[in-house]
Amino acid sequence: MPANSDATRRPSTRVAQPKDDARSPSIRPVPAVKRGIEILFHMAKVGEPHGVSRIARDLGILPSSCLHILRELVGGGLAQFDPLRKTYSLGLGLLTLSRAVHGKDAMVQLSQGHLENIARKFGVKATASVYDGQGHIVVVASTQNDDDVHIHIPVGRRVPMLASATGRLLAAYGDWSATQLKEAFDKVHWQNSVGFRRWQAEVAQVRDSGMAFDEGCYRKGITIIAAPVFGADGVADKFIGALAITGQLNARSRRELTQSLKDAAAEISRGLGFDG
Repeated sequence: MPANSDATRRPSTRVAQPKDDARSPSIRPVPAVKRGIEILFHMAKVGEPHGVSRIARDLGILPSSCLHILRELVGGGLAQFDPLRKTYSLGLGLLTLSRAVHGKDAMVQLSQGHLENIARKFGVKATASVYDGQGHIVVVASTQNDDDVHIHIPVGRRVPMLASATGRLLAAYGDWSATQLKEAFDKVHWQNSVGFRRWQAEVAQVRDSGMAFDEGCYRKGITIIAAPVFGADGVADKFIGALAITGQLNARSRRELTQSLKDAAAEISRGLGFDG
């Protein structure tokens, strides 16, 4: 299949919907584990050490329960405790887990070279991301800062599932109801929202072009272009994209960047086993 194939425009692709496993009669919820996960993500979000009382208050957890969970996380290396300030933060053990995932993930391995080439050729920030099935899109690979565009997109960053250009792709290739889309759309902190109706019209255009664009809506002054990546099962829950300062790209470089992203996405899809 040629690199500029129209595979990305196939309407039969789908995205697995998030499932609330805790409600399944065959799976027993484990509140302590759930709270532990919430604590880890909260510490990652706030980005600075906090004490037990602050963490418990932010998450609505009993301080005593929060303390017990934090001690277990510290024991497992997933959190660390500062005895002088009496605060907790993420532990170095998470780096070991992160490296293990990052080093073996096929999407990361297949996309990193493409991202570097695109960033170098067009002077943009290039990223690879995946839908986590739980309402967020997570960055799994990103190019380093350069002299042309100073946009920091760290690996591991999570954004609401409909945010940016990747959100338009997720909506276009998924089997979502209008109600689901509206609820998810309202959870995005748009800096310059076009409104839900216009956003829906833009999503409808995605299937025709196989590409998605965010023109300063999610973040003012930033243009984001993204292409879908398909797995062997035909699911479009992975993406590569480029971020540029609005006005940085002229009409020609914008067309060339769009085509480069589309070609790279098609090649990565083939590497993941997609033969559509």
